[in-house]
Amino acid sequence: MIEEADFLADKDKNAYGPCRMRSGLFIPPLRKLIMHSRFHSHEIASSESAFDMRKPTIGTDDAPQKIPSSQSSLFVSVIATLFAITAGTATANSFASPRDSTKRIEATQPRTETKNFFTWGALENFYEGLDARRAETFKSTGLKVGAFHSTLFQYATRSLPDQDKYGVATITGLYGTWDAVEIGDASAGQISFGLEARWGYGNTLTPSELGIAGIGSAIGTADPYGATTPTLVLRELFWRQGSEEKGWNYRIGKITPDRLLTASDYIDPVSLGLPVGSQGASAIAFPDSGLGFAAGWFPSKRYRVGIVVSDAAGDRTDLGDVGQGNFFKGIEFQAQLFPLTEKAGYSSLAIWHTDGTDDPSDALDSSTGEDGWGFFAKYEQELTRDGKNIFIARYGKSYDDAAVYKEQGSIRYVRIDPPDPFGLSDDRFGIAASFVDPLLNPLDRDEWGIDAFYRFNLFERVEASFGYQAIFDPSFNPDDDTISVFSFRISQFF
Repeated sequence: MIEEADFLADKDKNAYGPCRMRSGLFIPPLRKLIMHSRFHSHEIASSESAFDMRKPTIGTDDAPQKIPSSQSSLFVSVIATLFAITAGTATANSFASPRDSTKRIEATQPRTETKNFFTWGALENFYEGLDARRAETFKSTGLKVGAFHSTLFQYATRSLPDQDKYGVATITGLYGTWDAVEIGDASAGQISFGLEARWGYGNTLTPSELGIAGIGSAIGTADPYGATTPTLVLRELFWRQGSEEKGWNYRIGKITPDRLLTASDYIDPVSLGLPVGSQGASAIAFPDSGLGFAAGWFPSKRYRVGIVVSDAAGDRTDLGDVGQGNFFKGIEFQAQLFPLTEKAGYSSLAIWHTDGTDDPSDALDSSTGEDGWGFFAKYEQELTRDGKNIFIARYGKSYDDAAVYKEQGSIRYVRIDPPDPFGLSDDRFGIAASFVDPLLNPLDRDEWGIDAFYRFNLFERVEASFGYQAIFDPSFNPDDDTISVFSFRISQFF
């Protein structure tokens, strides 16, 4: 999903067109194609296109106005739903993606033996000491923390006039869980939090801006490598209770819906694939992080059901505007259809609806602010009995102009521990093909792309990866039919 970036040439003239994206300049409103992050220092506007772009309907006087409901009504609904779902039933570790705060912590904890490209004793000693202190802290207080730091460099072979061909940005996250009640029990309750900081370098584009503003791509080249204002935000803060052993869990507080639905352990922009079209789900009108709840139910090991309800006007920099009474709702059915190992992934079908937002400027992430619905399906299958070859097919469709993509689809192949001359372990290779039909489509053509990556352990808990992407018929670039993008990413987990 793409960070906030747009195309407005002249804000006062209401015309779309390429603009130089520099610090202090207005970054216009292909916000409808802007997924996971928000440049809060810029305005958002709707306008007509220099390419005869269909004018969006959001924000017009004809848009229906919704009657706000009280926060107390939301609280009553949440409690009632939680009791209805969790009482006397069974679930597991919900349906969180690798980007979720609870999963990020797992990635930073002590790992099994891996073969790295380089061995550096100083790093091994550092991590041993860090792990020992972390274990002592958890034993005495129930607090578990972890962090990661990731930087991405990208270069495109072509760009729009007067735009950079490269982008650089860093994202850093600090995550934690605190076991507050029933410590050590399967029904333990914990407080989870996630702090994130994102920034670029100098007077250049970030990779998230490079996709839309740099080369005019609706698929995008990377997410979430953009800049945010403020740089550091409290992305998530929620109460979570339940476990796989107990058979149920739920979370309530400030949550991020797009980290819950359509999840896969093999889709992660920090350590695996990059482009939005093949790893994001922007045919779902996700709101930004905001107040809400999620709950899961597992009737058996192979089947899951999860629900998400969240403020449609969610804003990661504050508590959003739940008083509008507008909500995003989603239900997802998951199943291991033809598992070959115990770690087999789940295929899923998500059905969602959003009330939209009263104010179009409150529509963030992949939401346009319109009332609408849609579905998103994922088929995930192990191809071999060692579980090292994975196939993933995804397709989603949005109705009523509610999401930034009207339609998107992709297929992906992931190989775990591919053969290599260095005998590395825990390395991964992946290749994907994807297409998107964006809501704002000035050239009236679907955009296609292929992308590939190879990730390996450079040092202990330091991952490096190389990526290549070919974009065909970029939706906002009438002059180029094919553009190549090269990526280098390095991520460290503490």
